[in-house]
Amino acid sequence: MPGRLLFIASVLMMLMSCSKDHKNVSRSEFIKIILPEADVQNVTVKDENSVLIKTDENAQYRVEVNSAKQANEFIKEIESQDNSFSIIYDVSSEGIGAALAIWQFLYFLFPALLLAHVVLLWVALRKIIRSGEDGMHKILYAMISIFFPFFGPIIYLKAKKRSGYR
Repeated sequence: MPGRLLFIASVLMMLMSCSKDHKNVSRSEFIKIILPEADVQNVTVKDENSVLIKTDENAQYRVEVNSAKQANEFIKEIESQDNSFSIIYDVSSEGIGAALAIWQFLYFLFPALLLAHVVLLWVALRKIIRSGEDGMHKILYAMISIFFPFFGPIIYLKAKKRSGYR
């Protein structure tokens, strides 16, 4: 028990001792006061709400913006006074990075899902056509299988399997 308490206390002390590596400034303060005195090395757009600027004295400043449009306008203001810096768009932040990762995952998953749906639909429609049901039931089962991807064919195949029909 004392070991755990000591570990938790040391972790909390370490977290509390961490300091910010940048100074928060307003957009006008940076343009009017800091920019004329320092050369900008790089500008990092972290997300739609903040821009990090690193100067030649290894000082870092954080400027709050309200949108991506304001971030671009702010970068253009800096470029008008100092053209020798690089711009970095950090997409690893939570909002943009997570959305990008989800879309990339879905992009690669979609062909597999489409293939699975086509195979299930083909099997279900084949069994529906060969079944001994009347015409209206066949049409109803086919429509359910077509209009409810994955679930329609699976429900039909499971229901017919339980009823003993093959």
